[in-house]
Amino acid sequence: MTLFDAQEPSNRNHSWWPLLIVIGLAGTAFYLFNEGYFGSYFTSPSETTVATKPPEPVARPNPASPPTVDVPVLPPTPIPDPPQQPPAETTTPTIVEQPTIAIPVRLLVNADIDGADVFVDRRFVGKTPFESREIAPGQHRINVSAIDFEGQVVDIVIADPEEKDFNSTIVDIKFLQIDVDSRTAVIHKHRFGNCEGTLVANLEGLRYETEGDDAFSVHYDQLQHFQIDYVDHNLQIKISSGRTYNFTDEMDSADALFVFHRDVEKARASLQKNTKNP
Repeated sequence: MTLFDAQEPSNRNHSWWPLLIVIGLAGTAFYLFNEGYFGSYFTSPSETTVATKPPEPVARPNPASPPTVDVPVLPPTPIPDPPQQPPAETTTPTIVEQPTIAIPVRLLVNADIDGADVFVDRRFVGKTPFESREIAPGQHRINVSAIDFEGQVVDIVIADPEEKDFNSTIVDIKFLQIDVDSRTAVIHKHRFGNCEGTLVANLEGLRYETEGDDAFSVHYDQLQHFQIDYVDHNLQIKISSGRTYNFTDEMDSADALFVFHRDVEKARASLQKNTKNP
């Protein structure tokens, strides 16, 4: 028997292998399908939803609580006062005095009555005694007035203080001083006839000078009646406990008698004020 004459194996031994291979492939496909390996082939991309689960937090064990310890409360520690520092030495700055330039007094107004009102060019500037360093150089009118006294008017000229020979302008007002020295020629009217003479008024009083027997001299406080009638051109004088005299003159008007009467009345008023204010 040759090699070629070897006996072929029996078909019964080879008929089971294909069946085993088919069963193995089917089992493998079923396993892979259940695990989802073929799901993407049968589902469209838009219908595929991937759910991502957040990672679960890792539970950490709680640390053991520390034991409670009672801490004793201590009283507050007193804070000592800071040490007192000696006061700092202060130095007074040295003040250098600047030389002052004296401004001269340009106008000085005095009066024998304190507190009289002073006006410069009709503008009230103060009371006596009054002085000014600001009044402008030039001509000015000074008015000084006091209650119960006649006002005084003085025209002055203030010099320029920058001039070499500058002097202050001083105005002295005499309210209490009586300056009267008036006289006028008159005709004494008698019941029968007339006589000529002169009426004189001064600080001593009033007197009538004439060559006849009608001359008299009286003090102002002895005048009981002293009145001028300008229309009748008559000046009447009545002496206390004495006669009554009527005077006129040769003038066309009674102006001279009027001025004489005014001067005497002014002197009488000043004397009365001086008696009240010695």
